[in-house]
Amino acid sequence: MSVRSPGPWYLAPEKGFGVDGVPVAVVVDAQEQPVANCGSGDIGEANARLVACAPGLLWIVKAAYAEIDTP
Repeated sequence: MSVRSPGPWYLAPEKGFGVDGVPVAVVVDAQEQPVANCGSGDIGEANARLVACAPGLLWIVKAAYAEIDTP
């Protein structure tokens, strides 16, 4: 697994270009380095928004687990 920025991640303001020059939604980190190519169209936009939330969602899951797993 490659190392990724811990976040925050954002939906890039401009589309990237995928295979055959198709415009795609891209998620970038705070340094505007690409994190994920999420596809084209409305589904790509929705996927990008979900991926951009991943660092925050991971933090919430870890916090909830710590509360449950505390002896």
